[in-house]
Amino acid sequence: MQNECIDQAKGRVSEGLGKRLAWAWCLSSNPARGSIAVQARQVRVIADAYGIDADARALLPEAIAERVRRNVGLWSGQLERPDAILTAPEKVPELIAWSIREQRYVEAHCEELKYALR
Repeated sequence: MQNECIDQAKGRVSEGLGKRLAWAWCLSSNPARGSIAVQARQVRVIADAYGIDADARALLPEAIAERVRRNVGLWSGQLERPDAILTAPEKVPELIAWSIREQRYVEAHCEELKYALR
């Protein structure tokens, strides 16, 4: 049975896997979360558990990076729409800075992720 996180017809990794599991639970610029090698192995465990094929695995690092870029946009947009802020207004700059750190981290380590997912 295919998981909804994988769109096999299009050969793409969906939002669910890229966001909820790989980024939110495995990858972090916080040194307490372990090295990129450890984090990349965690992403591989998820890919193995979900039965992701080689073509979809090749797309996963970019899917993760895209999700993080969208997170930067989400929080940046909150500054322009104070009536729709999802958190305390004073937290928004901190969330933007955190999102940018995470974006840079994921983008800097895409090759390690690709290697671990082979």
